[in-house]
Amino acid sequence: MNLSIQKNIILIEKDKSAHFRLNLVTRSVADKWINEKLEGKSHSLFMDCDEDAYLFIYESLPKSDQLTLFAERKQKLPLEQRLDAREIQFPDLYPILAVDNDWHPLMVAWAKPESIQLALETGKGTYFSRSRNKKWVKGEDSGHIQNIIDVWLSLEPFYVIYRVKQTGAACHTGYYSCFFRQMRMGEEPKVIFEHKVGEV
Repeated sequence: MNLSIQKNIILIEKDKSAHFRLNLVTRSVADKWINEKLEGKSHSLFMDCDEDAYLFIYESLPKSDQLTLFAERKQKLPLEQRLDAREIQFPDLYPILAVDNDWHPLMVAWAKPESIQLALETGKGTYFSRSRNKKWVKGEDSGHIQNIIDVWLSLEPFYVIYRVKQTGAACHTGYYSCFFRQMRMGEEPKVIFEHKVGEV
């Protein structure tokens, strides 16, 4: 199976206890990894709408990334003070994984250091569009907004998790999650939702 041609592909591993592991790899590395995973039966594999992020669901992960609670929406401490206190250096660009209240992955996007600050100030899922070279707020046009519950950090590798209350669809295709297609060896990807959000 050949994957979409992207400079970076994000591989997300998650278990039933909401432990995560995230890797940013080249297309060729992802191609090899995913084909190997398709041969196994101890996990489920899902592809996102843009075919540049893949989600593996396991019963348990033997090794996971260390996630730290960075902020809750109700906290008012300025972002600068949080960074100074923890000596956290945010990369110029980094991935954000949005999950719902039950830690089900919804979507992956990119962000800049100010994205978290804006997310905490407004309470809305805020990201950075690489194609448009500007910030964007999920649902600002569609109304399918993300209300921030809390924000989690992984420092090695560096990424952010927004835990959100999702209104409507997280995916621009109309599905609740961008990871709406399940992959199996020798089969075409299968849509796992019976309906798009709002359809009867």
